[in-house]
Amino acid sequence: MNITKGEENALKSLMNDNSIIIRPADKGSGIVIIDADSYKTDIEKELLSNGTYEQIPETTVQKLDRKLKKTVNDMYKNGVITSDMKKYLLPSGDARKGRVQANPKLHKTGNPNRIIINGRHTKTENIAAFVEEELSSHVTKLPSYIQDTTDFLNKLEHISQPLPEDTITFCLDVRALYPSIPRHEARLAAERALNERKSKSVPTKDILDLMDIVLDSNIFTFNDKTYVQKIGTAIGSKLGMTYACTYMGEWEKELFSKSEKLPSSYYRYIDDIWGIWTHGEDTLKEFVKTANNIHPNIQLELRYSTENIEFLDVKITTEKGYLKTDLYTKDTDGHLYLHKSSNHPRKTKDAIPYGLGLRLRRICSSETDYKKRRNELKQKLARRGYKNHELEGQLTKTD
Repeated sequence: MNITKGEENALKSLMNDNSIIIRPADKGSGIVIIDADSYKTDIEKELLSNGTYEQIPETTVQKLDRKLKKTVNDMYKNGVITSDMKKYLLPSGDARKGRVQANPKLHKTGNPNRIIINGRHTKTENIAAFVEEELSSHVTKLPSYIQDTTDFLNKLEHISQPLPEDTITFCLDVRALYPSIPRHEARLAAERALNERKSKSVPTKDILDLMDIVLDSNIFTFNDKTYVQKIGTAIGSKLGMTYACTYMGEWEKELFSKSEKLPSSYYRYIDDIWGIWTHGEDTLKEFVKTANNIHPNIQLELRYSTENIEFLDVKITTEKGYLKTDLYTKDTDGHLYLHKSSNHPRKTKDAIPYGLGLRLRRICSSETDYKKRRNELKQKLARRGYKNHELEGQLTKTD
């Protein structure tokens, strides 16, 4: 962004101020400035309080490193992987331990932190990516799988309507999914998924061994102390999403087999579930009770309505048996879009209103809602320096 010398110096001063921590909000585009001592105290309390993490000596780190190298070298000696793959999987000289970061959840009471273990440039980063690739095709084939908002909207179009009278739309949110996944059950789920692969050039056992290494070696430092994650997987790992979704796929099978009544529609984006229920409020609560009894680690929060509910960035309203969609944003979203004075190519800045307009056109099912959100978007972008004629020039393309 084009800024004055004074503004540049002010930013440098903030970046070098050790008394504060600057973090993005967990959701939305807010920026949070936190007292450094409070930030460190809160994170250390989280690391030591819930049994997910454990402080370890350097000898444990060295032992895990040796296991990693031996596993990869044995795979190469047995002809399972090529020399190039061996080189890719083994950690490079500049590999390091993970780092803890925390993003405040401004949209939740008390603003709790989401703990993230940054897995970039760690010793297991490439192994995690390799295992993720082997599991990904299974995850995308799960009946509940949602790739993104567009995929969700496409699935809504295939739901038979009008819906029965008193239909309930519901959402289930899994509490802290990544650090709660039971590893034994998740390993069994991964084994089943890997055995279903069309190509098994790398045997299932070897991939599971690599997966174990990634999970067991989720080592990170904080406040000059070394920790390891003992339960679940790290949010910042390349393996995280596919590992979580692989487990949830098996969890869903168990849920459906144990439930007397089932949703007529059911879709999941990682740890967020949306569905349609036509059996009444009491049986919906029984369905959720069954879900919460499958494993003590996996607990869900229920939201439901006969009128409207928010899921991802979509507000879904039921009107006379038909589903209607509108844009949803959290009240805490700062809408900090790229400023017009930013020193970026013109094409990049032109793409901002066009892309956001396209998003509105895709989400808003009624013309009235689209026009309303379009006007709101223009106001937000005007505050970021965009001129009316520039906005109209791009937004007209999506009308």
